[in-house]
Amino acid sequence: MYGHVAPDYRIYDGDRFSNPPSYGAAKAGVIQLTKYCASFLSVDKIRINCISPGPFPLEDTQKENPEFIKRLASKNPLNRIGDPHDLNGATALLCSNAGAYMTGQNICIDGGWSTW
Repeated sequence: MYGHVAPDYRIYDGDRFSNPPSYGAAKAGVIQLTKYCASFLSVDKIRINCISPGPFPLEDTQKENPEFIKRLASKNPLNRIGDPHDLNGATALLCSNAGAYMTGQNICIDGGWSTW
């Protein structure tokens, strides 16, 4: 999600769980590369899409800082962090003919974080 929205540093405890600017820049680069490749490879019937997962912190992070996880979860309308299975639907869509008319898209799976 930090490829298209900026971090809210109010939810972080110092630098330990925050992401440096290079992280967001790299993620934005993946989104642009997706669009670029989609425009060039469509002539060969190759679809290129990407997924932008929202808050999916590692289990160690969840155990080490439950207060941070509460603040992170409160940043989106669904009021929870992501679970790996939450990515299954979009992945199935992009890997099947159900997504046959999609290319150059970035699918945000972020609990609604990017809507605020």
